[in-house]
Amino acid sequence: MAYYYLEDFLRGTSHEKLHDKNERDIPWQTATICNAIEAIKPYNELCDRTYREWLYIAERTFSGGEYSFERERDAQHEVFWTKEDRLVPLQFELLLKRRENIPPALENAMLHHYGEHAYYHGHFWRDCPTKLPDSFVYKQTRRWMHSFNYINNFRGSSFYLSKSVDWLLENRNTDGLWDWGTQTKDPWGYFGYFSTSRNYNRNRVVDCSMEILGFLKKYIDNNSQQERYRHNNEKT
Repeated sequence: MAYYYLEDFLRGTSHEKLHDKNERDIPWQTATICNAIEAIKPYNELCDRTYREWLYIAERTFSGGEYSFERERDAQHEVFWTKEDRLVPLQFELLLKRRENIPPALENAMLHHYGEHAYYHGHFWRDCPTKLPDSFVYKQTRRWMHSFNYINNFRGSSFYLSKSVDWLLENRNTDGLWDWGTQTKDPWGYFGYFSTSRNYNRNRVVDCSMEILGFLKKYIDNNSQQERYRHNNEKT
């Protein structure tokens, strides 16, 4: 039902309308809808055009192997007919839904940008992920998880996240689970809860553990090939 509900927006048959308050709204919401559709069932033809547009923007943005704001701005202005310097965030999660279309060099360039360069330009929360909290039970630990998950979309994410993974594994409780304690209300609206109520300590442990286990599963999937390659090189 969610799949068909989202399709209606792209078909123009939805009773609800997309917000259109500024020039970025429609391309941003369309990409978000396609990203959700492709997560449920990839290769929907209604998303083909949006996918091709963002692939073109990404290839222009990272041509030469490094990110360029000017190239991304010019590409977005060309594709969306926008004029402002403020851009729609580059939709790399949508692009990675059809990973076979992404040249390895492009994915590697995106990894290094979002794993390091964007952080130094204020893309992530301050001190994240290169400086971890002194204590795992800290009021803003979930903000670190947000950045970990962001970088973890790419193959080879261990280049930036291996120390973070060690830190997570070292902070399991006696049951082998995780609990980051009471978290502050996040003004950026970061949600990742699995429990219908967060008022009980056990639910908090479930929320924390499920999110970290999901992160670790994706980390293993995106780095197993690199780890085998490294291991084989060490043997030779």
